[in-house]
Amino acid sequence: MLEVCVQSDQELIIAQSAGAQRIELCSKLEVGGLTPSIEMVQRCLDAAVVPIVVLVRSRDGDFFFDQNEQRETLLQARDIARLGVKGIVSGGLTRHGQIDEHFVKELRGVCTSCELVFHRAFDEIVDKECAVDQLVTLGVDRILTSGGVGDASQYLSSLANLSRQTSGRIELLPAGGIRSSNAARLLKETGCSQLHASFRLSDSGVNPGPDSEEIKRTRSIMDSLMQG
Repeated sequence: MLEVCVQSDQELIIAQSAGAQRIELCSKLEVGGLTPSIEMVQRCLDAAVVPIVVLVRSRDGDFFFDQNEQRETLLQARDIARLGVKGIVSGGLTRHGQIDEHFVKELRGVCTSCELVFHRAFDEIVDKECAVDQLVTLGVDRILTSGGVGDASQYLSSLANLSRQTSGRIELLPAGGIRSSNAARLLKETGCSQLHASFRLSDSGVNPGPDSEEIKRTRSIMDSLMQG
C-alpha cells in the first residue's frame, strides 16, 4: 500500500494517476501538516478514486494540546469524518511525552464511521512498545511513524521491531524521507508492507506538488516486492 500526502485536489489527481493507493490530505506541509478546510476535503472526495484519510491537527509545534485545542480538534475530526473519508489522522501526547489516552479515546468516539490513525507524535515517545499496546487497546487502526524523530531510513531496526510487535494487531505505516531510492531496503529490512511519503518536488516555491515519476517508481518497486 502506497500512501501519498497531498494538499489539494490538483495534487490528489497527480498522485492517484501516478499510482498512489491511498491519499493523506493536509494543509501546511511546511510545518508538518495541519487540518485542511472542509471545502478542500470535499473537493478531494469528489476527485478521488482511492481512499482518503485526513490529517486533523489544529496547530503546529508540539503534540501536547490543552483543553481548548483538544475540543477544536474533536470538532474538526467529527465534521470531516461525517463527509465520508476513509480515516482521520490525529493524536496527542501528555506533558510527559506519553500517549494522551483520554484524548485518543475521545477521538475514537467521534471517528466511529472511519479509521483512526495515530500520527507522527508517536515518533517522540520513548517507550514505543508500551505506546503500541495502548493504541491497540484504544482501538486505533494504524500508526504513522518514522520509528524515531527523523527519517525512516535512520530507524530501520526500530521499525523492524515495531513491525513484529504490531503484526496482526495494528497497522504500521513507515514515513519520513521515503523515496524510490530507499523504498526497497526499507520494506525488506522492516517487514512492513506500507509506505507513506509526500514525494515533493521541492520544500518551497509555488505549488511544488508531488513528483509523479517518483511515485511511479516507488509503486513499481513495491509491486515487484509484493509479487516476489
